[in-house]
Formats: sequence, C-alpha cells, structure tokens
Amino acid sequence: METKFKAAIEEFVKKTDRANLANFVSSNMDFVIQNSPRGVPLQQFWEDTFKAALSDLGVRSKGRESYVDWGYVALNAMELDTEVLASESTVKGVKRGSKTASCSLTTVEKEELVDFVEKLSPGDKWLLSRDDGSQAFVEDEIVKYTENCDYEHCSHSLILNVDDPVWEPFFSECEMQEISTKGVASLPSLPSTIDNILNSCRTIVENITSNHQLKDQDKKIVDNLTSYLEKLAPFDPYEQFDEYWTVSTLKEISHLYRWNIPSRMANGPSELDFVVRIWSQLDKCFDNHVDTKRDNSCLANLVRLNNERRVDGTKPVAEQVKSSRPDLLWTKDNVEFGVGEYVFTRAVSKAGNDLEFARNFQVVGFSHTCFRMILDIMDCPAGVVCRLRESEEYEIPQHASLFCTGIIPIIKLTLMAKASKRASSKPELKYQVLSKRKTINIPASFTFTPNKKVKSSPSPSKTSSSEGVSSDSSTSKASSNDTE
Repeated sequence: METKFKAAIEEFVKKTDRANLANFVSSNMDFVIQNSPRGVPLQQFWEDTFKAALSDLGVRSKGRESYVDWGYVALNAMELDTEVLASESTVKGVKRGSKTASCSLTTVEKEELVDFVEKLSPGDKWLLSRDDGSQAFVEDEIVKYTENCDYEHCSHSLILNVDDPVWEPFFSECEMQEISTKGVASLPSLPSTIDNILNSCRTIVENITSNHQLKDQDKKIVDNLTSYLEKLAPFDPYEQFDEYWTVSTLKEISHLYRWNIPSRMANGPSELDFVVRIWSQLDKCFDNHVDTKRDNSCLANLVRLNNERRVDGTKPVAEQVKSSRPDLLWTKDNVEFGVGEYVFTRAVSKAGNDLEFARNFQVVGFSHTCFRMILDIMDCPAGVVCRLRESEEYEIPQHASLFCTGIIPIIKLTLMAKASKRASSKPELKYQVLSKRKTINIPASFTFTPNKKVKSSPSPSKTSSSEGVSSDSSTSKASSNDTE
C-alpha cells in the first residue's frame, strides 16, 4: 500500500469515531478522485485499501456502512480532468469505457485512416465548394485534423459532427452550412391531426400561465389538459397509432405533474428512475414500427468487432470481443437502427451497400441525460463521410407551467424521428440484387485494438471457447458466429 493512502486514512481515523469507508469517501472526496488508479474498479480498490489500512492501524470499521455512489466519484473525476475508469476489469481484460476516459491512439490506427482515404478515387469523395471558388474534399480535411490527434475522436471513423467546434479552422460558416444541408436536410413534418392536438395543449397552458394572478397554476394546467384529452374522440390504435400514442403520452405526463413527480425526481434519482417514469414513454411511440430494447448487446458492433474471427488451423482461435450495450436499441428484421456509426454501416450492408439506399438512409439516436434530451441524426449524403447532426437540447420541466418549453417539443421530435425512420427503412433492406447497382464502401471504425492475451493451442479433442476482452470500441477482428 502506498504511504499516501495509509496516511490519509490514518488522519481520517484520528478525527472520527465512525471510521468506515463511506464516511472516508464523503469527507475526502477530492483525495479519492485525484488518487484513484486507472484501469481498476473503483469500489474494489478502495474497499481493499481501506480495509488493509485499518488492519495495519489495529482499528475496526465502525458505524453502519452506507452506500457509496462510485458513479458519482467517476463523474467528478472527469470534471477534474483525471483519468479514472469506472468500468469493471476482469482476468481476461478491461472494458474500456468511453464515457469515463479518453483512449490514446496508436500509430497504426492513425495510419489506417490515412491509407483508406488516400486510396479513394476523387469520384468516391465528398466534393465541397470553397468560399474562394476552389474545391476541396471533405475526407481530406478530416484527415488533416486526425493527423494531429493523440486521442480518440469520432472523425477517426470518418464521422463529421457538424456542431463540433473543432471544425471551425477547416470549414467556414458557409461551407459548414453546405455540409449541414446536403441531401436530406430536415426531418419530416407531422400530420395536421397531431399538430392540432399539440397546438391545443399549448393554448391551454399559455392561457393559464398568462394570468399571473391565478393561484395553483400547475394544478389548473393539469386539470384542463386532462379534461381536454379525455374529451377527444378516440383514435384507432391500428389505423391512427401516432395520434393514439400522442394522446396516451400526454395523459401519462399530465399524471406525473398532478403529483409533482418531475420536481420530486430532481432530488437525486437514479438513471433507471428516469427511464421507468419518463423516457420509457417515448419507447412506446415505436411499438408499431420497430422493437425497442434496453441494456442489450449491439449485434452490429459484435459483428464489426469479430468479423475476421475464424478457425483456420494455423493459430489459436482469437477470443471473442464483447459488444457494447447501448441504453437503447431499435431493431427491425434483426437490423439495428440505434445510435452509432457501426449500426449505420451494418444496415447499409444489409441493403447490399446500395448507393441509393445509403444516400437516403438515416440513423437516429436519443441522448438522454437526466431531464435533458437531444436527438442525433446520422446519414451519408456524399462521399464516405457519416454526417452527424444534433437537435436543440430540450428538457423535461419540473413544473407544468413550462409544459410548452419541454414536453411538446420532445413529443414532436420523437414523432418526427419515427417518421424519418419509416421513410428510410425501405422494404428492400434485405433484398436480393437482381441487377447491377452502384455500391458504396463506408468504412468501419479504424480505432481501438485491445491488448489481448495469446491463448495456448486448444486440445485437438476438445472444442475451446472463452469470454473475450470487453471493449466498447475495439476493432479487433473475429468471427461473428458467436453470440453472447
């Protein structure tokens, strides 16, 4: 044990009669954050360290051991620019958590992207008109930025986030506008039936909030919204599903405000609480279109990570690399429409890498952080660049008086995202190519090859299988025949 840990714990023991780990972490949060080692589970490390220090001091843990939020420790470590990983490590390897630390790039990973772009013909790249009348290729500009990067960035997978400020030195405001509006530039509009419902709800709320003398505004809003929604003629859930879901969701959310659930949830709920009480309402919008799954392994990523794993008899079978487990996945016909570039490339491959399909296809993703939501849209309007665009950030308000600023925009955005998926996921997603069609090769991620142990040769009389290195973003190659 390092001296600094023992000294800090000894100092803590001298000042308290309740020497337990939870109290130590609470009273020495800065020390814990700054001195947590990288690449090991926080909880296990500090439990072992604290127990060993007390043993050396001849002291027993005192007081009831309360819960320690190690996730909170990791998040604060990020804010203080420390490198603390909250992910779990195993004997086989370490799960690399992109949410808690940056991953450094190897020279090989950086060179792979450069080599790929250099081999592209001009006709396969995204041609951009410059403000000065000259022309440039978007892929070449992306490479210029990545060559100076030492840590992971979405650009290493040829993903261009149009809202990322890193592109300001490379593209002018007009040039970025051209990039942003290329191809399918906007989400579909909503039918008038839904617009009328949402506009009526907006009018109800605004009429009440405009009367500043009115007491119990939130109660009045909830009662009036509920009364209006109850009086609406029923919608057929089979023929008018979106209208049916809109009314049902507005009723559910009004119920939350009736009992002040959003304001009560502001006092430290878990991520699961937000999913159960609020965000799962949005999942139901897709019940008639795609399957929504939470905490499921991403098949598209599993295939990408293991696409060259095979038994060839010349070397040991590589360990299977585990896939990431997104908070939310949309699937249809076993094809995922979730967040991430690897989902986009697999869906396009299911359409035979058809160029026309790729140009019209979109992947949409919801980013939920407590009460806040952003919609992400990924597509490939030109070249082999996956463009990423973000909506405005909206927030579930804590009070019904702000219903119009959060709830209505979030419902509209959800329905528009669904409409975009319905338009882009054509029936020919799993078609047979009957005629020669132009295809496109959108690259997968060029980054993250995990450090893996070399397995000993398996016995000829036995079938060998094992868990692989856990990695959210590895590019290690392996066969996709295994499932988790």
